[in-house]
Amino acid sequence: MRRIVNLRIMLVVAVNELLTIFILCLANYNLYTGITAGSVYLLGLVTVCVLSGKKRKEKLFAAFVLCIIFGAITCVSFGARLGLHYSNGVPLDKTCDVSGEVDAIATRDDGTAVSATIKNVRVNGEKARGEIQVVFENDVFADMISVSDKIEVSGRLYPVELIDGGIVNGNAYRKNIRYKIYSELSADSIKKSTGTGIAGVKSKLYKKLRLACGDRYGSIAYCMLTGDKSELDSATTRIYGLAGIGHVLAVSGLHVGIIVAVFDFILRRMKVSKIARVIVITVLLALYAFFVGLPASVLRAGVMCVIGLLTMVNGRQKDALSSVSAAFSLILAFEPFLLFEVGFLLSFSAVFGAVLFFKTFDSALRKIRFPKILSAPISLTASVHIGIFPVYAYFFGSFSTYSVLYNLLLIPLLSATFVLFVIVSPLMLLLDLNMLPRLCASGFAFADIISGTVEYLPLNSLYVNSNIGLFVLFPLYFAASGFFMLPRYKRTVSLCILALCAVSVAAPTIATLNISASIKYSVIPVNGYGDVTSVFVDDKVTVAGDCKDIPALRTALKTNGIRKIDFIAVNKLTESVGKGLAGLTSEHSVGKIACPIDNIESAGLAALGRYKRFYAFEETDFERISAVGYGDRHAGYSYSFADGLSVLTVGYSSRYVSVPTHVIDAAPVIRCFMYLDYAPDRVYLTNMPSGYLGEVPRYQFSCAEFGNFVYKVYDGEAIARR
Repeated sequence: MRRIVNLRIMLVVAVNELLTIFILCLANYNLYTGITAGSVYLLGLVTVCVLSGKKRKEKLFAAFVLCIIFGAITCVSFGARLGLHYSNGVPLDKTCDVSGEVDAIATRDDGTAVSATIKNVRVNGEKARGEIQVVFENDVFADMISVSDKIEVSGRLYPVELIDGGIVNGNAYRKNIRYKIYSELSADSIKKSTGTGIAGVKSKLYKKLRLACGDRYGSIAYCMLTGDKSELDSATTRIYGLAGIGHVLAVSGLHVGIIVAVFDFILRRMKVSKIARVIVITVLLALYAFFVGLPASVLRAGVMCVIGLLTMVNGRQKDALSSVSAAFSLILAFEPFLLFEVGFLLSFSAVFGAVLFFKTFDSALRKIRFPKILSAPISLTASVHIGIFPVYAYFFGSFSTYSVLYNLLLIPLLSATFVLFVIVSPLMLLLDLNMLPRLCASGFAFADIISGTVEYLPLNSLYVNSNIGLFVLFPLYFAASGFFMLPRYKRTVSLCILALCAVSVAAPTIATLNISASIKYSVIPVNGYGDVTSVFVDDKVTVAGDCKDIPALRTALKTNGIRKIDFIAVNKLTESVGKGLAGLTSEHSVGKIACPIDNIESAGLAALGRYKRFYAFEETDFERISAVGYGDRHAGYSYSFADGLSVLTVGYSSRYVSVPTHVIDAAPVIRCFMYLDYAPDRVYLTNMPSGYLGEVPRYQFSCAEFGNFVYKVYDGEAIARR
């Protein structure tokens, strides 16, 4: 019988890891179903082992024995990690005093800190495991916070669920966030610190990079070296993402590959033996991984590089598919929850795509006499982007149209710039150097010029309906690759499989051109702290509110499959809001944008740039929405659904109790920052989980507790969309 796939032991183990983790998640959601599925699966593995052993199929026998071993390790790791996540025993029903060292900062588009993740945590003086996310109730002192500072806050702790409804919070696991706390920030609660150990080295490096290269380019260099994006401005993140080169801003396999290549080249020139090269490079990779905080992409790349180097020492030919499968299996066996983390998936899918399609594309280009110097980078870039497409589309709901082009143009430049900073940075820590890093930063200036053109290109970002079915593309990719050995009509079959891939992406996307029935007649509170914004879904889609946290708005739109916005009503058009909306209009189909004429700032208009459909709110004729306020002050908007049922949404800096009584009386649903112990019989959609002085109304749904959710106006229920 003709074989269609050469058996690779580690590829079988990798597939086994996927199935094992999914069964464990199923068991956590429904114990009986999970145990049944696990028992059937284990019985199948044992049966295949016995049969292959009897028939002396040694390779198959070894593969399934390893599956059982790796599966057992994964079960132990899964249970241990899950138990450890909930093992703190901190009080959850009363106010706690929390202190710790700032590990990371989340900011809005205007650079204002909205939350911080703290490590080395103490709760009521007792040391607690993991990290806690502190969400700031005010932003007065938020700009004073830096990484490594120590902060002290008080409030009620809310557990961050690792698995909720069968869905794993991969981001919380990767960052080791156990709890969330909402608290006011004061000058006394911040204690400035430069940090010690690795944190101190990073702080010193960041200050020197900023001094030498300026705020913008110093922050980019620091981000590329350490993976810390907290000091990066939103404009850079957005442009790099739109150009499809955002991966250079996170420490990834690209960076590890560059470091390994550079040091391997140097050690070869020094005539160092193979085994010594492996030891030196492995030690350097371990030190670098600890320096950047052990991200999944570095773990993957490091394990793969070490496996590749060991096969070189052993004198055997390296098999890329086996290497990536081995790295995938080893990491997941001990860190199973990383399977649900976007960085881990992007890292492996990029390598998987390159392994599957690089040789095929390169061979095809060489056949048409394409220059070798161009065929290899084009083939590699195209292969990587095919590989990451399902993951990127699922998590971000869109894909950069010109990503391949900009990667070809900019990755060589940015890679060279990264190498220069790797060499220069240790010298900067020891000596006062300014001119040398400034020259290195010229690479970022050229990258800015080239990447900036993406904003002016048509259809620079394509919407993709993000559903779990996108991951079916991976087995289809494998079936369309050269690893799937088909007879003479292979090309025809491969083309059919690729066409099936295209249909599986296009069909769900086309199907969501209209508003989904599941979100019609609803309010979607945007889960952005310090930003009271809502998406109203009726026959059309309307956004109203502060519109300061555009990333949170994008998440809400993506989660609910909203592609088109008919109307945006802004409370105040500042420069930061204008910049955020300009980015939103480049990624979504947006109709009119309006703001009360007294709240329009000239800097906000300038920031909107080329967008032409902006109006003073008083000049619009959008019947469903009307401005509300008190005295001469604008407070928010009232939105009326088709039958006249209205929802009042009040901005972050306003109080709904100040709005005229007849407006409140006419609105059974109120969207505001917090409940203020007034009109308790209404339905409140709030940011805060409790109200003024801890009071709560009769009906309240909070972003703090639900995360992203949809409130069905006529059904009176909230549907959580974590």
